Amino acid sequence: MKLLCSGMMTVIALLVGCGSGPQPISNLDIANGKVIAEGDFPSVVQLFRKVYVNGKRRGASLCTGAWIADDLILTAAHCTGEGSSDEQGLVENLEMYVVEITDHDASPKTSKLITTVVDAWRIKAWEKRKKSNRFDLAVLQTQPRKSNERPRVISEISNFPANKGDKVTLVGYGYHNITRWSAKGDDRKRVGYNTIDAYRNGFIDISGQAKDKSGGADGQDANAGLGDSGGPMFHDGAIIGVASSGGTSGLAGRGSSSYVDLHSEESLEFLKRFK
Repeated sequence: MKLLCSGMMTVIALLVGCGSGPQPISNLDIANGKVIAEGDFPSVVQLFRKVYVNGKRRGASLCTGAWIADDLILTAAHCTGEGSSDEQGLVENLEMYVVEITDHDASPKTSKLITTVVDAWRIKAWEKRKKSNRFDLAVLQTQPRKSNERPRVISEISNFPANKGDKVTLVGYGYHNITRWSAKGDDRKRVGYNTIDAYRNGFIDISGQAKDKSGGADGQDANAGLGDSGGPMFHDGAIIGVASSGGTSGLAGRGSSSYVDLHSEESLEFLKRFK
């Protein structure tokens, strides 16, 4: 399975770099999903992280997240980068923002700042292997909402896990047409639908289209791809998983995606800190 790197052009040039072998979908996108308005699934937001190489600014990485409280966003640990953290998993020197693309047709695209991330915690165990693993979970704290801002729309974390075969909804940003050799599409907000294939080693697995079907996307049989990392998997309106990895398996245009199971022992222990 090919995992997808973060990457998307915005106001500045992006750092694009995929290593060999499986990689996180630091920007999974919903392949064969349906483009939706920013106002749809309003708890789901786009995250922008400044990237430095050897101390020099080299671009940006983009991910997806979801508000779980008025100042807390749930996302993937790998979206916070591979920098150091303290013993509690508090990430150091993170420059991350919640943004909204305001004009997809402009070159470069224009965007507006929604708010700034002031702190980020991740499951410390993620750092032993990094990339995509069952500990790939983080919570971001943002600046307090201004008095004249509307309350943020919050998504609840499900109290119970779903079952194999249950229907799920995926929401994220990124490319919608992923093959082994290319990624075509746009970084627009998307929604897709699928069913759970299996629970495996702390992950919820699905399989679906990684390439648009002839005749256009209908949102069914969706997969994850470049742009969705950290994006939520919903079941019955509540979040049960967070996008960690995904990709395509070949010419048939099908791929598999793994979402961190929020009801694993490690996830539950981590999330207790933010209740």
